[in-house]
Amino acid sequence: MNIAEPNGPDDILPDAVPLAYVKAVDFEGVAAYAIHAADGTQLAIVASRDLAFATVRQHDMNPVSVH
Repeated sequence: MNIAEPNGPDDILPDAVPLAYVKAVDFEGVAAYAIHAADGTQLAIVASRDLAFATVRQHDMNPVSVH
């Protein structure tokens, strides 16, 4: 029997919905929320937490708060 090693998260949970992380940030002196991909890549900065969560869900990802 040959058991393949997983190469990444997609091999472990191929049908899982991707996560996006939402973090409160200071953007040019204004409180805002940054949206990051699971690999840490910043995707967007928006004005409110609600908008961040809605944006993430609109792009077929699950939002997760980061402190």
